[in-house]
Amino acid sequence: EQLADLRALGCRLPVEVWESGRELDAQRRRMVSRLSGVRMRDLADFVVDTEAWRGWQIKGAIPRFTDFDELILIDGDIGFALNPEVLFRTANYRATGTYFFRDEQSKWRFFADEGSSLRCKSCNDHRFYRSRKRWLRGLLGATMPPSVPQEWAYHWEEATVENSTKEVMDSGVVLLDRRRHPGLIANLFELNANRSVTYKYVYGDKETFWLA
Repeated sequence: EQLADLRALGCRLPVEVWESGRELDAQRRRMVSRLSGVRMRDLADFVVDTEAWRGWQIKGAIPRFTDFDELILIDGDIGFALNPEVLFRTANYRATGTYFFRDEQSKWRFFADEGSSLRCKSCNDHRFYRSRKRWLRGLLGATMPPSVPQEWAYHWEEATVENSTKEVMDSGVVLLDRRRHPGLIANLFELNANRSVTYKYVYGDKETFWLA
């Protein structure tokens, strides 16, 4: 349905539908095969452990293995009111080779593996703040890089700051020019491949795009 809607909006871009180890059933595969300019891609052609890449993290691998030089990553539950091709003509994308959107959450929550269970770490957990601050500074350096979103700037302040923002990075739609960002693509893959550590400090793949 999403693909048919894109075509109805006049979008004629070629499309890759990605899965990790044949996740789609036969009926959906037939539906995809009937659409012009659409083809299935399987991460199993590139990685051994396909089970490990099912979920959010697959978006961290697609930019590395896609055939496209320029791409729009779109979640399966995203709908458009206008042809998304116009995003390639925006000033920000043309200047930087990337385009990101923002999202809102009523409260940030972060998840970390602890034994066999998942325990929620909420934004009033100061011990977690300090741990994440050390991780971020170890990853990005003691001086805050210009790419850091404002809501994460407090990690480079000495005081422990209560985070009150409701606005966060989103990855439901991401534009990326692979030719301009080979380092980003490599780092994005590694951050999501190493999600047993990365996802302790960020909520899924969303923040890994700017971290990369």
